[in-house]
Amino acid sequence: MTAFCCFFMYFIIFFSGQLNVASGSIYQAGFINYGRLYNNDGQVCISDRTVFKADSVTSWVECAVLCSNTDLCFAIFYNSETRKCTGCTYFGDNETLIDAGTKFYSRIGYRLIQQQMSWTNAKAKCLELGGSLVSIKSLQEHDFIVRILSGFYAVDTDLRIWIGGNDMATEGTFLWEDETAFAETPGATKWGPRQPNNYNSQDCVQLYNEDCEWYWNDESCVLKLYSVCDMN
Repeated sequence: MTAFCCFFMYFIIFFSGQLNVASGSIYQAGFINYGRLYNNDGQVCISDRTVFKADSVTSWVECAVLCSNTDLCFAIFYNSETRKCTGCTYFGDNETLIDAGTKFYSRIGYRLIQQQMSWTNAKAKCLELGGSLVSIKSLQEHDFIVRILSGFYAVDTDLRIWIGGNDMATEGTFLWEDETAFAETPGATKWGPRQPNNYNSQDCVQLYNEDCEWYWNDESCVLKLYSVCDMN
């Protein structure tokens, strides 16, 4: 029942690191894929994350091309009525303002590694591929990633996935790969019920699915799981 629910909720499947799409949620501008995150529609990029603003942009594709050609731009907010295009460093947050008619698209720069390995080896694998274990610093980014993963969950009901968080240095102080503390993004965590609990010295963070909802959990770092690399 859970797998059925998740599959028909998202319609997106990962196979062998490639994105196979069964609906119109993924769009391409040049050689870069963009995904529509409907939860962010109507919002605007906050000022300290805005990379550029452009007027008289005829389509979201033209807007995406501008983003693709701009350093540090990983998402766009495009309004087809006003023809305004805004490039953003990444996901917004719950404090962003409402701008009616604006649609949100983000680059798809994630790769699912379908090889079971320890957290340390997963980290090394992402580095080998030119990325890093994914750091999730907003609930919007969490939603975007699990929207992609949920289609695969319909195939593998026991899917658990390494992400970049850990508290190896100091128990209870979780850090991302860039050493940003979870505490620096309050309200942006998605711990499961009664997690983290450090059961039997668990120091690494995984994603897991329960009743069609994805959560975070601390787990033993030697456990062999799939992983998600951030290739942005």
